[in-house]
Amino acid sequence: MTQSLDTVAISLKNVSKRYRRYKHPGDRVKEMLLPNRSYGEDFWALKGLTLTIPKGEATGIIGRNGAGKSTLLKIIAGTLSPTTGEVLVNGQVAALLELGSGFNPEFTGNDNIFLNCKLLGLSTAQVHEKLDSIIKFSEIGDFLDQPVKTYSSGMKTRLAFSVCVAIEPEILIIDEALSVGDIFFRQKCFQRMEDLLSQNKTVLFVSHNLPIVKNFCKTAYFLENGEIYFYGPSSEAIGKFNSIQNSPQAEGKKDTLNKIVKENNKRASSDNNPTNQSLQKATSITANAIWKAPNDNITDSKAKVLAVSILDNLRIPTMSCQVGDSLLVRAYVTTGILNGLHVGIALKNQYNRFVFRGGSYFSGQAPLAAKNGEIQCFEMALRMNIEAGIYTMMVSLDHPKAAPNGINRISSSSWLGPVEVRWDYRTQRAPFLGMVGLPYEGKLAPFPDIDS
Repeated sequence: MTQSLDTVAISLKNVSKRYRRYKHPGDRVKEMLLPNRSYGEDFWALKGLTLTIPKGEATGIIGRNGAGKSTLLKIIAGTLSPTTGEVLVNGQVAALLELGSGFNPEFTGNDNIFLNCKLLGLSTAQVHEKLDSIIKFSEIGDFLDQPVKTYSSGMKTRLAFSVCVAIEPEILIIDEALSVGDIFFRQKCFQRMEDLLSQNKTVLFVSHNLPIVKNFCKTAYFLENGEIYFYGPSSEAIGKFNSIQNSPQAEGKKDTLNKIVKENNKRASSDNNPTNQSLQKATSITANAIWKAPNDNITDSKAKVLAVSILDNLRIPTMSCQVGDSLLVRAYVTTGILNGLHVGIALKNQYNRFVFRGGSYFSGQAPLAAKNGEIQCFEMALRMNIEAGIYTMMVSLDHPKAAPNGINRISSSSWLGPVEVRWDYRTQRAPFLGMVGLPYEGKLAPFPDIDS
């Protein structure tokens, strides 16, 4: 079926890619000197691929190592030529293929911004126009004027992704790049890609992290041995993949609680002004806080969230739990002179999707009474009946709007995390499979009468 160019971003027809493999490095030279003799063998990384990527959608590509995913992306990006077949790319492409690719390690981050933007076709004036937004998005800070060779893998990803999205490409290609970096930047990246999709841009996403593909991509191609094994909804493609591949996914290293507290508090304020004496008086109340509001005066009449604690069932500060465990979230707030305020809580997964949003208003509890200058402690028990993964959490003070589900946020904490929900699906029978565990009751019932 022929599709209009208005709806097609990428089209491949019978595309194949051949490499020559040699048992010994010298065999390559021998074959060059003696072209009539063969010292190697052909290896076909891609075999007659025909596919279409529609505009305005996120499409995933999954498969085992060596399946041909990276080769396919390089051909689409134009950094590699196919041996046979036709490739049509309808629009400007920005590709994040290999970590740090396109960066000169001796150049500073700032120099590499100009270098990469030039390679992507921007003029010097256009680079200057976008420079501030690139720097702000990357959050590199003082390292911008340091050589890229001193950067961590996460910092390289920040800079590379920031450059790619700044030019607002028609087609954005991502190959495993978002597997590094912290959850907050990852969420921001997914939000930026959602923005591109809303503008009818196209995202081609390759990852071994199957939940990312399932959550973000509408459809997916499953490659096996250089051929398309399956194409369809991403959940079905992942099901096909899992049916022939059962290797455990590597678990990320868990941060210590002290490091998480430090990072959350750092995100709450970008300046170095000391917390005032009024808030210091509340130290005994917020001793276990995972987050404290910066530079607040608790004696004024403003309603605000002052601190948040996350505790386990033994009332010990924690940022991790097992699937199905309960976390106690304590919110220390001041209502000022406002009546009718409610405490809300929200949870996002690592793909920047809301998993849950609730609180006292949605559960039908009475609002907080106005107590100007007095700290109130509000506790919320949250049962983490969600799939294993990492999440961020936010606590807020809300005022209901006229609409039944509408709220007006008065004050909130930063997004706090990562909160890690653990489960070993390989060795333990899970309480449920899927994203959430719904309340369940089942029993063997007597057979109903025909009239009942």
